[in-house]
Amino acid sequence: MDQEHFYVLSFESTSHAIQTEKLMKGKFATVTIPTPREITHSCGLSVKLLAPDLNAVMVFLDALKVPYGFYRLSEGKTEGKRSVEPVRTNAV
Repeated sequence: MDQEHFYVLSFESTSHAIQTEKLMKGKFATVTIPTPREITHSCGLSVKLLAPDLNAVMVFLDALKVPYGFYRLSEGKTEGKRSVEPVRTNAV
């Protein structure tokens, strides 16, 4: 992962965020964070991946049974906003 971007998983509900964070423990370095403002379709919690192996994350997401959005965000802000790039979504 480059130092200029980070990856976030967002969810439709807090329970989905907590459930997924538990599934990710031991597999990925994560931290639960407030959902960045730039991601508008989400509950208030997201999971930030600290050093993701994107191939392993994609395999994990293939098996995930809850609705999610997976985003790449810039670390820095321009005019008070980060750039957001949707990587993958799953509207189960």
